[in-house]
Amino acid sequence: MQGDNKVVNLVKKWRDLKNYAIHAPAAAHAYQSIEEKEKAQIRVLVGKYGFIKEYNLTDPELSDIMVFCDQNGFLDISGMIADDRFFQ
Repeated sequence: MQGDNKVVNLVKKWRDLKNYAIHAPAAAHAYQSIEEKEKAQIRVLVGKYGFIKEYNLTDPELSDIMVFCDQNGFLDISGMIADDRFFQ
C-alpha cells in the first residue's frame, strides 16, 4: 500500500462478515442501502472489513442484512460528502 490511503478489505460472503460483526463489538459498524427500481445495493462496514452486493428487493439475504444491521445498532449511512464541503 502506498501513502496514508486507508482501505476496506472486502469479504465475499455476508455470513462471514455477520459472524465477524458478532465477535467484533468494538469495531465501527455502518451500512448503506441504495435502491433503484427493483434492486438494491447494500454496503456493510465492520471495522476495516466490508461487504458489497446487489440484490433483488425480494431476496431473503437482503432482508437478513437489513434486520441484522438495524437490530445491532449499525449506523444507517444516507450518503457521502467531503469534509471540506460539509458546512458549505
